[in-house]
Amino acid sequence: PSHAFWARFRQAVRAVNPDVALIGEVVESAAHMAMYEGRLDGTLDFLMLQQFRSFFAFNLISATDFWRFVERHLEWMPENLTLPSFLDNHDMNRLLWVAKGDMRRLKIAALVQCALPHPPVIYYGTEVGLSQWHDLEYPDGSRRREESRTPMPWGAGQDADLRGFYR
Repeated sequence: PSHAFWARFRQAVRAVNPDVALIGEVVESAAHMAMYEGRLDGTLDFLMLQQFRSFFAFNLISATDFWRFVERHLEWMPENLTLPSFLDNHDMNRLLWVAKGDMRRLKIAALVQCALPHPPVIYYGTEVGLSQWHDLEYPDGSRRREESRTPMPWGAGQDADLRGFYR
C-alpha cells in the first residue's frame, strides 16, 4: 500500500483507539524506513537485526563496529519513529542456532537488545532456549522455514536459567 494509505489507515485506527501502535515490516534501507514517520508509529528494525547477528552470532564485525552502527543508526533515524529490535523470527535461523548453542552470546545480545531505547520483540521460545534441529537452508539449496518454527517447549524442556534471565 501507498504511504497515503498508511497515513489514512493510522488516522482511522487512532479514531477508534488512540492508544494503538502501528508497527510495519519494512525490509528496506534506513531512508525507506524513515519515510514511514507520521504514517506508522514504527518499523521493525531489520538493520539492527543484521548487526546483532553479524556481531553476536557470526563474528563478522568488531564490538567497535557494532557500537558505531548502533550510535549512528539511532542518531540518524527519526526521533518519533519506534524501532522495535529482534534477534530472530519465523523466516530465519534462530540466533541460538547460528551462535552454535552459545547461551552466553544469546544472553549478551538480549541484554543489549533490552537496553536499547526502543522496545524489544522476542520471538517465541528464544526466552527459554528454543533452537532448531537443522539449518533452514538444506544442502540442495531448498529452504525449510519450519525449522525456525518448532513447537514451544514446556516444563522441563525450557531452560529455566535463561527464562529467569529474560524475566
